[in-house]
Amino acid sequence: MQRMKRWSRLGIGAVGAGALVVLTALPAGAGATVTINPSATLSSGTVTVIGSVTCSFTGLNQITQGVSYTDTLNVSATEKTPHGQASGTEQELNAVPCDGAPHGWSATVTSTTGVSFVGGSGNASATYSACTVVEAPNSGALCEEGSDPNQAITISGTTTTTHGKK
Repeated sequence: MQRMKRWSRLGIGAVGAGALVVLTALPAGAGATVTINPSATLSSGTVTVIGSVTCSFTGLNQITQGVSYTDTLNVSATEKTPHGQASGTEQELNAVPCDGAPHGWSATVTSTTGVSFVGGSGNASATYSACTVVEAPNSGALCEEGSDPNQAITISGTTTTTHGKK
């Protein structure tokens, strides 16, 4: 079963070079929902994790009045193998627009520990954020964030030997 977590953030900004900080509460219903599919695919020692993101603050585009925003999806995967722990993170920039609709995503994670993914049980996490710069008079940034912090996954597929380790 997929787990999901949802929350809203405050828009936080500083005006000028001084210490004045503007806090802007986002509308009710604003937020991002992130899900991870519990089935991941193994291919040549890497794991492909899939899921979906819904960024529900469609007003983000209206507030910015054409000023672009950036969104980021960070996906991590880990697996305990007979050769040690395989673990890695993949970052996708401009992966999913904040338009209120659900969008599928896919991230191929390569282990950075020197131990390849081999298939079996593992864990994945995903964090999504969409931020925009708001121009004067309320200079600052508005952000939407959401995460699925620790989803159990089953990794299946083919594996090859890398540096003597599967």
